[in-house]
Order: sequence, then C-alpha cells, then structure tokens
Amino acid sequence: MSVQHLLEDFGDLEAEQLVMTDQALEEERLASFERGYQAGWEDASKAHAQEQGHIGSDLARNLRDLSFTFHEAQAAMLRNLEPLFQHLLHTILPKAATEGFDARIVEELTALSRELGGGTVIVSVAPAHAERVEALLGTMDALAVSVQPDKTLSEGQAFLRLGQRERMIDLDTALDEIRQRISAFFHASREAQKHG
Repeated sequence: MSVQHLLEDFGDLEAEQLVMTDQALEEERLASFERGYQAGWEDASKAHAQEQGHIGSDLARNLRDLSFTFHEAQAAMLRNLEPLFQHLLHTILPKAATEGFDARIVEELTALSRELGGGTVIVSVAPAHAERVEALLGTMDALAVSVQPDKTLSEGQAFLRLGQRERMIDLDTALDEIRQRISAFFHASREAQKHG
C-alpha cells in the first residue's frame, strides 16, 4: 500500500503571480530598508550598552585594584619611614636643639634689646648651661647681661627678662610636641590600615 494518498499534492496548484506596481515596489523597498535600519540601530544600541557596561565594570575593578595598591604602597612607605622619624626625634633633633640653643638665646636677646633699648637683661638657664651661656653672652658688649642658674629649668629652657618684658625659650616642650604629633600620626595611620 502506498502512502501517497496521505501527502498533499502541490503540483496541481497554479502559481499565482504577484504583480506589483513600481510605486508599491518602491514603498516595499523603503519599508524593508527602514526595518533593516531600525534593526541595525537597535543591535548597535544594545552592543554599545553592553560595551559601556563592560567598560564601566572594568573601570570599577581597575579603580579598586589601584586603590588597594595605593593603600598597600602607602602602608609600606609608612612602615619604612617610622624608624627614620624615630631616629630623627630621639637622636638628631635633640642634638640640633642643643646646638641651636645658644643661637636662640642670642637671637631673642638681640630682639628684646632692640624693642626696649637698654637695661640689664636677666637670663635664667639650667645650672648645667650657666657657665656656657655666660661665656657666650660675655662677648656681646652692647648688652648688660646677668646669667642666673635656675634649678626649675631644664637644659632646653631659658627665661629672659628685660624690665617688664619676658620671653621664654622652651626647646624641650617644642621637641615633645613634635614627638607627640609624629607619634599620633603614625598611630592614626596604623589604626586606619587596621580598619581599612
């Protein structure tokens, strides 16, 4: 038995001819062009949006990596700088302050005598510095200076009096303040690194 009776026969149909006028053909071409253009535009927009999304996520990832790298570099730099600053604070700055102490006294005495004209300047210093300061100020002929040892003053302190005017030189307090600020800076940096 044949299965041909189950299949539809398309050979008997007459082909219908589609007749289009030139105007209808042109309208169909324009419509096809518009549909193609619109589909191309939509594809390009989707591709552009996807590309921008990839660029945005890549940029965000790179910024995170850069930020992390910057913080790692900053932390390493601070770890390496802290011993240097500690050496400066405990060795070099005290020595520089001691060496600059005499010059600071002379500078303040000169300024004080210019402001007030004349008179005897009383310079109070720690007993360990009294002889050295007396020898230094003995070379200043224009000023009458009296050096008085004062046990309440440390080696980085001096008290100058001329009449009613008084000036305090306190290099010890200045060094302590510098030490505290640098110590606080490194402490804050370590805490910031712990808490990200």
